[in-house]
Amino acid sequence: MSEIRHTQYDELLGWVNIPNVDIPNMYGEGIYFKTNSQSLRNNQDFSINIPPNKVRIICSGDSFTMGWGVSNDQTWCQLLISINQRLQTINMGQGGYGIDQVYLWYKRDGTKFEHNIQIFAFITDDFVRMQRAKSLGYGKPLLSLENGELVNHNFPVPRGAFLVPKITEGSRYIQELRFLGLWQILFPRKLETDNQYVAQTPAIAMKIFEELAEINREKNSKLVVVYLPIRAERITAESI
Repeated sequence: MSEIRHTQYDELLGWVNIPNVDIPNMYGEGIYFKTNSQSLRNNQDFSINIPPNKVRIICSGDSFTMGWGVSNDQTWCQLLISINQRLQTINMGQGGYGIDQVYLWYKRDGTKFEHNIQIFAFITDDFVRMQRAKSLGYGKPLLSLENGELVNHNFPVPRGAFLVPKITEGSRYIQELRFLGLWQILFPRKLETDNQYVAQTPAIAMKIFEELAEINREKNSKLVVVYLPIRAERITAESI
C-alpha cells in the first residue's frame, strides 16, 4: 500500500515518516501528502517552545490521525484549527501503528516539544497490533510488563523486517469489543491464552496510559484519550 512511499526504517518504532516528503497525488488527483523536516505530517516545522498566544496540541495515533486518504489540510488534527485559530496542532499519527508505537514515538520525539494538550486517538485494532513483533508484516517493538515496568523485547527492530512487506490499513484482526467503559469495553473478559503478550494486553495498555498521563503532568500538559469507533463497531453499539 501507499505508506511505503513515505516511511523509512526506524530501530525503535519499526518505521516512521521520511522527513521532507512531498507527494502531490498521494491518494488521488490533488490529494497530497507532505511531511516537514521533523518527520511530522505538517506543512511547516515547529519550534520547541509554544508560540505566544497559541495553544499547542500534539495529535497521537495511527492512520486515522495521520489522515490516510486525505490531504494534509483535511486531517482531523489540522481541522481543529478551524475551530479556534489560537490552536497549533502537531500531527504525530502514523499508518499501521499500535498503541505501543504511538506511545514510544511520543515519548522519544513528541516530548521534545512543549505543548498544552496531547490527544491520543486509537481504534480497537491498535491494541491487537501491540501483541506481535510484526504488524502486517513489518517489524515493530514488542512491549512486555516485568516487575511493573515496560520492557521492549524487540529492540532494535530487525532492519530486514522493513524491506519486504507493505503496510496496509484495514485489518482482518479486528475483534468484537463493546465500548461500555474503558477497560470493560476494550477488555470485557479475561484473555485466556498462553501468549504472554496477548494475556498482558490490558495491563500493558493501562501502564502506557499511566505513563503518558505522568509525562503530561510533568510537562504541565493535559492528556486526552479518544476512542475512534470503526463503522462495524458503531453498528454493533447501535444494535445493543
